[in-house]
Amino acid sequence: MIARRQRNGFTLIELLVVIAIIAILIGLLVPAVQKVRAAASRTQCANNLKQLGLAALNYESSYSKLPTSGEGWVPQSGVTGTKYYDTVSFFTQILPYVEQKAAFDMYVPGTLYNDPTYPGSQASAMTQVPTFLCPGAEGVSPDPLGFGQTAYMPIAYCDIDPATGLRAAKGATLPNGQLIKQPGAYQVQGNTKDKYGFYGYDGNGIGQLAKLGQGGNTIANITDGTSNTIAIGEDSSYRNHETLFPFQLSPTVDPMSIAANFGGTLPAQTFVNASGKRAINRWADPETGNGVSGPPSGDPGTNPVSNYGGVPGPYVNQNSFPIGGGGPLVGTATTSCTWAQNNCGPNDELFSSHDGGCNVVFVDGHVAFIRQTVTFPTIRYLMLPADSQTFDMRDAF
Repeated sequence: MIARRQRNGFTLIELLVVIAIIAILIGLLVPAVQKVRAAASRTQCANNLKQLGLAALNYESSYSKLPTSGEGWVPQSGVTGTKYYDTVSFFTQILPYVEQKAAFDMYVPGTLYNDPTYPGSQASAMTQVPTFLCPGAEGVSPDPLGFGQTAYMPIAYCDIDPATGLRAAKGATLPNGQLIKQPGAYQVQGNTKDKYGFYGYDGNGIGQLAKLGQGGNTIANITDGTSNTIAIGEDSSYRNHETLFPFQLSPTVDPMSIAANFGGTLPAQTFVNASGKRAINRWADPETGNGVSGPPSGDPGTNPVSNYGGVPGPYVNQNSFPIGGGGPLVGTATTSCTWAQNNCGPNDELFSSHDGGCNVVFVDGHVAFIRQTVTFPTIRYLMLPADSQTFDMRDAF
């Protein structure tokens, strides 16, 4: 008798069935893995903000004042106020408190980070500090000159009109006569004389000979409560140098491009942008301090053409599509709000890649996730340290 040999293996149909089952499992698994990774990134991003908030409190313990926001708004009696810049950024000030003392020691106090006369300041600014970046930020490219970058924005001021939700016109006031535009918890320092003989710089990059303030803000001045005032928020995704798309452009002149600041003779322009403006993406640039205005960028009533139809909100993750901006804003057919313009998308506003909102840290160091559906009165109340306003927490978180 001839023994019949037993066949081993799968038939073609069985193989196709197995492959189909594997494909289905992969299809189910990939979204789950992506959600886990997104949640982990959001958690790490929140942890970074926690570290920044605690670093600012440690700074306050050492100096009896909070660090400055880098950029700041100084209301003045009888006028509308002026935007000023400290010589250093918020992030430079807190370096020793985020385990970056070596980078802090390389910085020459009172100098501009991009002045090639002081190479130690450049070496400091070219340190990439992990705590300053959100791992979940999308579309971020390295700085072309190697400077360290950040995904976070200290709150310098807020100028959202609590009655309309639009950015307030220049000099606009509340019914009580107070300017609508008010400084945030971290305010510009401006009273430490720098290497160039000035105390700070205005928005045109010109050095100021007079003291601008009494130092960084104090805890005592935050009368709304440190647990009720946002100090820093995310401005993370697509925050690139002006030479990289999608990019953001600063409206502010870099003081390194002004000859008058250097006795009429400029140092080598090695680290000055082609636009002559500041670099929003670099943590060492004081321009990382941002005001919260929401769209549009124009002042209603004074520049109606550029206010994109006067549409309020959203105030978190606004104008997020298409990449680079330029799509219709909510409620209008306007397409001119590109991210290169101030306050459009991630340019100078709260913005993240997290679904539904972004992380913020309060002055007391606690972190919260603020929804992108937050209303304009609430976002204003949260940003200002002494407006004596209350709100329903459920409206924001």
